[in-house]
Amino acid sequence: MPTALAGVLGGIFGLIVTILAFIFFLPEEKKEKFKDNKFLLWLHDVLHFKTLLIEKILRFLYILCTAAVIFAGFFMIFTKGNFGANLLGGLLTMIIGPIVVRIVYELMMLAIIAVNNIIQINKKMPGAVSKEDESITD
Repeated sequence: MPTALAGVLGGIFGLIVTILAFIFFLPEEKKEKFKDNKFLLWLHDVLHFKTLLIEKILRFLYILCTAAVIFAGFFMIFTKGNFGANLLGGLLTMIIGPIVVRIVYELMMLAIIAVNNIIQINKKMPGAVSKEDESITD
């Protein structure tokens, strides 16, 4: 199958699934039907952006990057060449690498924490208009 045809078919089927999801799955009144199925309830919340996945993905990537930096530094010690330079470079990578990874992770998490706080503040405000209510009043 040619690549262009695969792209066109993928787009057509994606559009069909999107339309079906908007009709049969995404309306808020359908949420009541999903109370018995935790996965469908979770999926409904994810598709309505009530659950943010980026936080969990960043946690996974933080642990992965930290472990990778530590192991890379460890293996650097045993590479061929000047043992003293390799030892110093490996130890510095094992010490400074996780610190740099943590700083980058915390900078990304600042934005996510700010968004979560804004969402909580909006929920507590009396007379706050939700995104669904706002689209109805327009």
